[in-house]
Parts: sequence; structure tokens; C-alpha cells
Amino acid sequence: MLFFKFYVRMRMYNGNFVAKNEMEVKKERLSSVNRAQKSIITEFMESHPELRSGQFSNSFSHKNAQALWSELLSLINSVPGGGRKETWQQIRKCWQDMKKKVKQKKTLLNKYYAGTGGGGPPTNDLDQEDEKILQLLPAVSVSGDPNISESAVTFVFETSDFEQLIDDRTQENEGNETNSQVLHEVTNVSCNIARRSTNYYSEVESSSSTEKLNIKQKYYQKKLELIEEDSKRRELYENKKLELLGKQVDALEKIAENLSLPRYPQTTQKG
Repeated sequence: MLFFKFYVRMRMYNGNFVAKNEMEVKKERLSSVNRAQKSIITEFMESHPELRSGQFSNSFSHKNAQALWSELLSLINSVPGGGRKETWQQIRKCWQDMKKKVKQKKTLLNKYYAGTGGGGPPTNDLDQEDEKILQLLPAVSVSGDPNISESAVTFVFETSDFEQLIDDRTQENEGNETNSQVLHEVTNVSCNIARRSTNYYSEVESSSSTEKLNIKQKYYQKKLELIEEDSKRRELYENKKLELLGKQVDALEKIAENLSLPRYPQTTQKG
């Protein structure tokens, strides 16, 4: 009985494993496109900026976009030797993946050339097709907004780094200095680095607090100016209103005065 249960479980596991592998292979076959198909997608998106932007309007609706994706689907499936797509959603997903990979490559290159990436140069450089795709992307989506500054970076030195530094310096100075001298020297270096790191962090934190305080002061100063301006406008309005009411009262008094005067009948002289 136990052997039968074990056999049934193994059959179920193997069946699920085979089915999962078949689905993954099918998914990979559907998502893969060759170089010719990528070139067609890039040229098609270059010719249709409204589809590339992904923004709909009165002149370009979701139905128009779906028709263009379907047209691109037919072009892709007509290429021999390439991955076959079944729906236009897969074509759209393929374009999104192409953009994502190009932006990742460009980001790695930017970090390397700026000296912030660390390590050697990226192995995957931008090819001609990637350059075309890069030209179709908004600059902000690739390089970021130039008006937004990057956040400050605080370096934290771990103990393992100092231990490795001690080992390296010990090997370099064998025969020239004693281990205790090397240890004393490196300990001083580590303390200086840690002290500079702490001071830098304090300066960054202080600078950040100062900027926040300046922003708050500017905000409240602007708010006070607006309140004063609104108060002056209200005062001017009330003065104008009182002036008009005074004129209206004077006019009504004159009318009442004229109405209260006695009227004498006109006499006609007879000749």
C-alpha cells in the first residue's frame, strides 16, 4: 500500500514537471525573436510615433493601436526562422522587453563611464539596433530628470574590509616591519577613515536638515505674503464698497428731499 501511494505521487510529480517544462518551452518559443524580427519591430515603431508614445487621443484610439499591433504581428510572423507570435499582446510585450534591455545596458554604461558602477566595463555594449531603439526612447526615461539631484551616498566601512587591509599590509611589509607596527599603522588608518566617514555623514545630514529648514521658511514666507496681499485686496474692496454705498445714500437722500418739497400750481396770466 505504501509503495502504491509512493508510485502515484511520483507519477503526479513527473506529470506536473513535464507539463511545466512543456509550458516553459512553449513560452520561450513564443517570446523569442531573431535579429530580422527585432529590426522590423524597431522600424515599425519608428514609423508610428503615436503607437510608440502609448498615449491615446481623439485622432488615435485604443482600436487604432490594436490594429497597428495586429499589422505588426502579421509582419513578424511572415519572417522565416523567427519566433512565431499568436497575439498582438505578445508583440507589445516583446517591444517592452526590447526597451527594458536597452535601458539596462545604457544605465550600466553610464555608471561605468561616470565611475560609479564599480568593476570592469560592461560586457554587453550597445549594438546598432540598440542605438536605434535608444533614439526612440524619451531622454528622461533613460538618463533621468536633470532637474532632480541624486541622493547623497554614505560609505559604511565593514570590519572585514579592515581585516583584509591588515593582511595585505602585513604581507607587503614582511621583513621590513613587525606585525605589531603594521597593525598599529592600519588601525590608525581605519580610525581616520571611520572618523572621516562619520564627519561626512554628519555634514550630509546637517546639510539636508538646513535645506529642509530653508524650504519651510520660504514656504511660510510666501504664505504670509499671499495672506497680506489677500488682506489688502479685501480692504480695498471694502473701501470701494463703502464709497459706493455712501454715494447711493446721498442719491437716495436727494431723491427724498426732492419728493418732500411742496409743489405749487402753476398760475397763468390772463391778458
